[in-house]
Order: sequence, then structure tokens, then C-alpha cells
Amino acid sequence: MNRHTSLYLDIFRPLAALAVVISHVSEPGIASDAWLSLAGIGVQAVDAFFVLSGFVIAHVASTSEKDIRSYATSRCARLYSVAIPAIVVGFLIDMIGRHLLQAAVFDDLYQGYSLGPLMRSIFFINEQWNVHRFPGSNAPYWSLGFEAWYYLLFGVALYFKSPLKWVGLMALAVFIGPKVMIMMPCWLMGVAAYHVQKRFTIPTLAGWAMFILPIGAIVAYQYAPKSTLQAFMPFTLESERLWSTVQDYGLSLLFALNIVGATVVAPFFSRVLDRYSRQIKFVAATTFSIYLMHLPAMKLVASLSPVPETSVFRPLLVVAMTLAFCVIFSLVFENQKSRWRRLFEYLADIISNPLRRFTAGAGNAGETRR
Repeated sequence: MNRHTSLYLDIFRPLAALAVVISHVSEPGIASDAWLSLAGIGVQAVDAFFVLSGFVIAHVASTSEKDIRSYATSRCARLYSVAIPAIVVGFLIDMIGRHLLQAAVFDDLYQGYSLGPLMRSIFFINEQWNVHRFPGSNAPYWSLGFEAWYYLLFGVALYFKSPLKWVGLMALAVFIGPKVMIMMPCWLMGVAAYHVQKRFTIPTLAGWAMFILPIGAIVAYQYAPKSTLQAFMPFTLESERLWSTVQDYGLSLLFALNIVGATVVAPFFSRVLDRYSRQIKFVAATTFSIYLMHLPAMKLVASLSPVPETSVFRPLLVVAMTLAFCVIFSLVFENQKSRWRRLFEYLADIISNPLRRFTAGAGNAGETRR
């Protein structure tokens, strides 16, 4: 990937994560209702994450992850290096907040840690059909129940050559259900954006238009009437639910166009991007942790804050302390991704070696019979 395009994506990701963080400032007990108008930007940021994810996965599948083993181990390492620590640390935060501090802020959007929801979260079936589960107070965890399945479906479609893979894809789609599948076109727009910018030479003027116009459309969208339904809500054929899905598709298309435009115009910002590349990469590396850990951390910070809920300084303090917590979390846990990858490579070898011996034995038996 072009260095400057990569740096633009490294700016894009933290901004989307920050939008999700800000959208939760209006949660009960965190700050005043004055921030309620920003609650919807978190939904839009998730659309941006889906598009960005599809773009990046298409890139690594086309360049570095040439077989199913490398693809699967990398995806598992990426998810579990943050997901498992998020569950454990989130549990500790919830215990402190609910039992030690007895803070009312932890009562909102809390689902507990019973075995069923916990297993669903670990295996990313927490959004199967109309289920909506997440560990404790970590409501943003829901999106992993979408994205993990997009990884799986894309991997099966790309790496398996047997015609039977289409039967497998249909079975997976039925298993996970329509709520997850109806959002997959948003993710696939990111895949399409990657292949468009790789296959076609886009004129500079068109690139600037694709970069700037979607930003203007997204800003204008904030002032338009819109559905407040979110992707994790049960999928129905009711008009409001369908309209919310159309909105997700439209926003995803705008984000995809912006990224394609960025591949053209990013070199024009090379001086600034190169100058601050180290800082950009550092912040970008914390994005997943910020997204996945911010709400439990935010609730803990809010419950400990000496600043009253009605103060204008309260949101600033809560957001700043939450981001600091998430950065520390990232430095401790997300940097262990290589160790997780080695673990999954070891598990892949355990699974694949007996299969190789079995298929080799079957082949030798066939030769002996002949």
C-alpha cells in the first residue's frame, strides 16, 4: 500500500474511534444531556470501521496473507489479542464499579457475565440472528459479532477452491442470521474500494472530488432527518429498520469513495504526513483498544470524577482520562499480538498435521491398490 495512503488510513481510524467515544459521553451518569445530539455519530463511525476493515483485509489478502493458514492466524491474533483482555479487564472494572463503588452509571447497558453470554462473546456469536449480547458494561463489543464473521466468510470465499464452498458460505450465512448478513455490503464496499484503486488509474481531479465531496455529504447528513436504529437491533422488514439499513449503505459508500479519493490525493500531503508519521502510527496502533475498552473505562472515570455531571469540564475530563486508560491498555495488551499469532500458528499445526498424514495415507493406499 502506498505509504501516504496508509498514513491517511492511520488518521481515519482514530478519528472514527474518537467519534464512538464522544457518542457515549451522553450515556446516563457520564455527562449532561447536552451531548445527546452527538449520540448518533457513533453509529456512523461503525459504518466507517466496516469499510476500513474491508479495505485493509482486501489489501493483506492480496499481498502478505496468501494462504488460509496465514490469513486465519492473523485474523484470530488481531481479534483475540484485544478481545480476551477486554473481557478480563472489563470484568475487573465492572466489579469495582458495581460492587466497590456501587456507582449507578454501571447499571445502564449492563448484561453480566453468565456462562452463555460470555461464551457467545468469546466465539463471536453474540449477534447471531436476533441475539444481542456483550460482556458486562462493554456494549461496543457487539460489532465483533459482525466483523469476525465477515473475516470468516471472506476467507472461505477467497481461499477455498472447491465448488462446495458456496454451500459452506450459505450455511454460515444461515447460521449467523440476517442481522449480520444485511450489513456485510458495507464491509464489502471497503473490499471494492481497494480493488478499484488498484485496478484503475484515477485522474487527479476525480480523486479530489471523491475525497472532498463525501466529506461534505457526511457533514450535511448530520443535519438531515435520520433513523436512530442501530445495526445490532433485530432485523425486520418494517420501514424504519429498512431505512436505517439504507442509511448505513449510503454512509458506507461515502466512506469508500473518500478512501479511494485519498489514494489519489494523499501524496499531496506527503510533507505533513511524513513529518508526523511516527505520531500518527502510534495513535493509530491504539485504535482497536480505544474502541473496545472505552465504555467500561469511561464509566469508571465518571464514577470517580470529582467534577459534577452538569459541569462543562466533565466531558473533557472523562474523555481525556478514558483515552489515557485505553492507550495504556493498548501498550500492555495489543502489543502482544505477535505472541497470539504464534499461539494460533501452533494450534493450526496441531490441527493440520494429522490431516496431512491422513490424506497422505489415503493417497498411498490408493497407489497400493492400483
